Amino acid sequence: MRLEQHKFAAWLRAKPPETIVGENRDCHCCPIAKFYAEICGGEIVIFERLGEGYFIDRGYDARLAPQWAARFISSVDGDDNGKITARRALEILTD
Repeated sequence: MRLEQHKFAAWLRAKPPETIVGENRDCHCCPIAKFYAEICGGEIVIFERLGEGYFIDRGYDARLAPQWAARFISSVDGDDNGKITARRALEILTD
């Protein structure tokens, strides 16, 4: 599945606003990893290679995250809340 911002946003909007959709600084629990896992099944890992950017690894295929996703992941990792709600994820996504 191709990672598209509108599909990710629709997934977030479908959740009750206070639902925890991920955690910051956790390669398995980033909201985008949770989205992939729920939609496609299987474990997803998000990681950063210094100088190259964020990658999405589905176990058989690691691809560079789109720019919007990289900005989102970076903002989530810098969020002080730890656990990210659907509401907070949408705020980050639309900033």
